[in-house]
Amino acid sequence: MITFEIEMMGKSRAKVKALAGNQTIEVDSFNLDTRKSRAGFLDSVSKKTGVDIEELDRVFFDHIDRLKTITQPDSVSNPLDDCPAHIREQAMDMLKSPELFDIISRDIEVVGIAGEKDLCRQLYIIMTSRILNKPLSGIVFGASSSGKSYLIETVSKLMPQESVLQAHDITDEALYYLEPGALEHRIVIAGERIEDKNNRRGKAEDNTKALREMLASGKLSKLVTTKDKDGKPVACRIEQAGPIVYLESTTSTGIHDEDATRLLPLVTDESYQQTEMIIDAMRKNAMGQTGSDKLIESIILKHQTAQRILRPVRVHIPYVHSLNLPYEVVSTRRAFEQLLSMIKAVALLRQYQKEAIEENGILTIKADDGDYEIVYPLIMEIFARTYSPMNEKSRDLLRVIMDRNTSERFTIQDLTAWAGISDASIRRRLRELTERGIIAVHGEIKPYTYSVQNPDLVKQAKVPLPTPDEIRERLAIMES
Repeated sequence: MITFEIEMMGKSRAKVKALAGNQTIEVDSFNLDTRKSRAGFLDSVSKKTGVDIEELDRVFFDHIDRLKTITQPDSVSNPLDDCPAHIREQAMDMLKSPELFDIISRDIEVVGIAGEKDLCRQLYIIMTSRILNKPLSGIVFGASSSGKSYLIETVSKLMPQESVLQAHDITDEALYYLEPGALEHRIVIAGERIEDKNNRRGKAEDNTKALREMLASGKLSKLVTTKDKDGKPVACRIEQAGPIVYLESTTSTGIHDEDATRLLPLVTDESYQQTEMIIDAMRKNAMGQTGSDKLIESIILKHQTAQRILRPVRVHIPYVHSLNLPYEVVSTRRAFEQLLSMIKAVALLRQYQKEAIEENGILTIKADDGDYEIVYPLIMEIFARTYSPMNEKSRDLLRVIMDRNTSERFTIQDLTAWAGISDASIRRRLRELTERGIIAVHGEIKPYTYSVQNPDLVKQAKVPLPTPDEIRERLAIMES
């Protein structure tokens, strides 16, 4: 009779030993959830013993079921259970405080970041949005040595560590092969993005295809070919549930459009004043005038506890019809969703300062003018970059078009002849012009034709968001 000894080496990986009496037949380590690895191991045992592989499969899974019964805890461990009462009280007091965001800013400074108040608030809100069904994601632009990665990593310390997945390098399809559930409502922090270039596997935009799919749909799904126990090829579906918050940094001045519209553009402060603040903080630290390790640890624990206390609530935005962005710009479609997610994330953080109503078994809160007042300066900073002037290459192409033709339609071939550059370069420069609504695309028949639509947008699109005072007036009218 064949028996198995299974020694768990992680959540799913195990060292498996097949025995016939006291004699060891086969030993291997593999992921118990991976069908191919199980089949290979059992096939080897079957060949050595002559026992039918289906019988071995049945016995093997009997062992796994018994193992799960023995190792399954009575209840899932909750980090809040081990949290000291006074820390929980501090966390709740902070969440209930009207000064919540001032406390967040002061605590981040004590933990080790000088200045960068707006950027730190943006990062804190983005990371908190992991609880939402439509979280935010961002990329921090900045020069070398501007502290981009340090800022992200330091703010992430204030988040529950079970919610943070940090990897300095993520290969093209790594997200597909994590353990099931490893990405649900997680903060994924990547290292620094190098300048987008094509590699031997294809175009640069193909290298982050899985990431874009996760950010867009909140899940990953992929069909791969594998082999069954008889060696025949079969289709296997790999699925990975999200959603995720994704953060990275770069020294590049821009990233390709497929990623740019999905990531909020954040920037470090490279001013003389900011450098002076950083040097001053270094001097205080060298003189022992900054927060002690014990104080820093207590602040981190307080914020992690506050984040764990937050409930997943539904957020209604009663003034949503008062929010407007430039309709003529294609990127507005994602920018508007990002605006709503940021308002919801702030309301989520301030949920204990609001009345929560249960609707169909789901706690619901309303975003108020206080939430919008926090969001407005932070999102306007971001939208100033989202709706920024054109880069020089696209601007040069528009100048060529305006010199040649302002009313007639034209083709890619026309543009290559007018500008004297390659077809690929024309398409890259034209893409930004069309996405921002400056050039219109007419795709009724091929070849596609183009026409000048809104040349004034090359200067800078105006962001018509209402001010916090205007939102307050709107809410007052609605209430009356």
